[in-house]
Amino acid sequence: MKKVIFLAIAAAAALTACSKSEVVDSSVMNKAISFESYIGKDAQTKASVVTGVTSVNVNAFLYKVNAENKTFVSNFMTNQAVTRESAESTTWTYTPVRYWPAEDQAIDFVAWVPVDNASVENATLTFTVPADDVTKQTDLIVSDPQPGMNGDVVTLHFKHLLSRIGFQINAKQLPTDEANKVVLKNVTLNGSFASSGKVDMTATNPAVVADREGEGDAQVLKSPTQAYTLTGTNFGYTNDIITNGEKLNNNDSYIMLIPDGNVPANINITYEIQTTNGDKTETITNEKVFPLTGITYEAGKAYKYVFEISLDAISFSVEIDEWGAETEVPINPATPEEGTEEPAA
Repeated sequence: MKKVIFLAIAAAAALTACSKSEVVDSSVMNKAISFESYIGKDAQTKASVVTGVTSVNVNAFLYKVNAENKTFVSNFMTNQAVTRESAESTTWTYTPVRYWPAEDQAIDFVAWVPVDNASVENATLTFTVPADDVTKQTDLIVSDPQPGMNGDVVTLHFKHLLSRIGFQINAKQLPTDEANKVVLKNVTLNGSFASSGKVDMTATNPAVVADREGEGDAQVLKSPTQAYTLTGTNFGYTNDIITNGEKLNNNDSYIMLIPDGNVPANINITYEIQTTNGDKTETITNEKVFPLTGITYEAGKAYKYVFEISLDAISFSVEIDEWGAETEVPINPATPEEGTEEPAA
């Protein structure tokens, strides 16, 4: 359900949520494990919907199973890259090809995207959010674990584990002559945000847990980030000059947050009105701070803050929409052209 919070005047259209991709079933039950249609078109790695993903990571854990319990044997796949040649290709490959284990063994699968800003060791994923440049930030999608597999079709359901923050500037009746300009200096989200966190890849419902230090009630975020800033460049403005019309931040300029409850925060927007007369330029700086109250950033949700800017006023509103509809990813056993590596005993 979409929720709209009005802090000034309402504005902006609804965001588009992800949709499920078709599950491809298979009756082919041979011994090799193949990834035939690995990631759906709606899975995202950077801010906007991405269709150009060409590499994902798979982790698989091998167990010996009996009637009472299961015993860990080995990391069957560790950060295994599964790739395709281009964004248009539907064929995903990896090497060396692996095979389903013996009947008394089973495999637990989990997968994640992206390659940047994340790493996995001993079934724990560590994720960082670069603070110096929002264009370096990436989404994080992780699949629900699929345990106890041996020859059946494996379908991984990817979910967004972060919150996505976007900004839109709606400019009206601004000057269009060279002597008068409105220049965007910055849009800054301020707050004590987690800069890193960890995901238990074996959990039933994987989530990012923010890194903390200290004991008990005295725990605090480890290396918190206080501000993320966008400039006119992040909106596609030339020379940071605001033009009439609507401008959403660029696709690579969303802010990705590790959800960590109700974080006290505010948004600061600063812009200048520059008037040139002959060789003299006068500058008026407008700065507004908007406290963010009653908003808890949640995983899989997109937040869009909208500014209405004119020469004598600025107003502000926010839209919240579901962003994390799961993408279903089938992994179908089939015989590959080549395959040489058997699972460990």
